[in-house]
Amino acid sequence: MPIALEGILRIEHSPRLDGSRMRVVFVARPVDDTQPLSEPNEHSLEARYVTLEELVALDLRGREVAFWFNRAQAGPVFPLDVMQPEGEPQ
Repeated sequence: MPIALEGILRIEHSPRLDGSRMRVVFVARPVDDTQPLSEPNEHSLEARYVTLEELVALDLRGREVAFWFNRAQAGPVFPLDVMQPEGEPQ
């Protein structure tokens, strides 16, 4: 499904002896009417558009999805340009 990135909710960094891990949580919106994944694949068992009320009723593995859903609506949402390549001018 084509999306447009709109902002950043959080950047997480975990230094480790065998390398570092970085996770960026983005806010994105669909750019057209393409439907989300309907068949399982290596990344997901299912995808669909839901409201917050529908989300809390789902049997999810954990509460992280609901946390980010709420955070995207309540903010803060940071602009995409807070993430720059190292050494780029300000």
